Amino acid sequence: MREVLQYVPIFAGQTFVVTLDGKALPDVVMAEVLLDLISLQKIGVQLVIAYAGEAKSELLGWAAEVELKLSEASQDSVKTVLSRGQAALVSYAGNLSFNEDLVQLAIAVGAQKVLHLGQTSDYPSEWQGALKLSDASAALTQPEGMSYWVLQAVSQGVQRVHLLDGAMPGCLSRELFSNEGVGVMIYRDSYQEIRPLSEEDIPELLAIIGRSIRAQHLLPRSYEELEANMQDYFVMAIDGNVVGSVALYSYEGDICELACLFVKESHKGLGYGRTLVSFAEETAKTRGMKQIFALSTDAGGFFERQLEYAPMPLDVIPSERQAKLKSSGRNSVALIKSLK
Repeated sequence: MREVLQYVPIFAGQTFVVTLDGKALPDVVMAEVLLDLISLQKIGVQLVIAYAGEAKSELLGWAAEVELKLSEASQDSVKTVLSRGQAALVSYAGNLSFNEDLVQLAIAVGAQKVLHLGQTSDYPSEWQGALKLSDASAALTQPEGMSYWVLQAVSQGVQRVHLLDGAMPGCLSRELFSNEGVGVMIYRDSYQEIRPLSEEDIPELLAIIGRSIRAQHLLPRSYEELEANMQDYFVMAIDGNVVGSVALYSYEGDICELACLFVKESHKGLGYGRTLVSFAEETAKTRGMKQIFALSTDAGGFFERQLEYAPMPLDVIPSERQAKLKSSGRNSVALIKSLK
């Protein structure tokens, strides 16, 4: 529920094109997809359903059963149907592949997303998880067929194309309402980014680090403290949601401290901690720092084994930081790394 609700204000007012192939999708999946579509419609998503299959009357019957507001449309009348608050059903003959017709439809309606429910055997094996447009293109030696048109759709204005396994029950909702998803996503905007902390991020950051503060893995921080030192903090956001943080404090003598390193429990084990540390180290280099150190009560092994930090005596760290450490009463170890 919590994961779903964070997307409601993001999706409201957007236009999604969803492809349904009556020959490729099992009836049980088709029925579940329609339930997902009515849920999207209720939160304000404008839906264009691209459908291929002989049993169109059956699809219309199922749509009526779940009270999906739906009307058949030609490509020229789609916007009119959407303006009435109905989903637009555009029919295609034969099997529905990701082709030029689908791209033109998505561009014409200004779709933010195209969700293609097909067979995984049709998707390039080189594409896994979430890929930026440039990376998706580089992964293929010669884009052709479906992969070519997917890249065209994103390059011509569709923010994201999702390629899903149409035989997987719940694939649509599991892809849309989770940060990680269950399919392949090609995107052109900032799906995953590390950016400076903003004032709007502070309440969310305080909420997600609260457990580690209570466990004394992180130092307590107040709203006012974060607000006054926003230039030192960075957050990792996935799909607009903050999932991690890191801070960088500078001291005299070309040395800086990596602090407030945190990744949400639901996103651990995905390499985000290492990514945040690498970002902090590169940022420190641009600031002219020669060394970076970290104080930790529980992640010393992680810094030593995976990040090439070495143990250091506590009396070597800057004196002002020593004073704060003593006043905190935390039993921390110190680790340092040279920035070459």
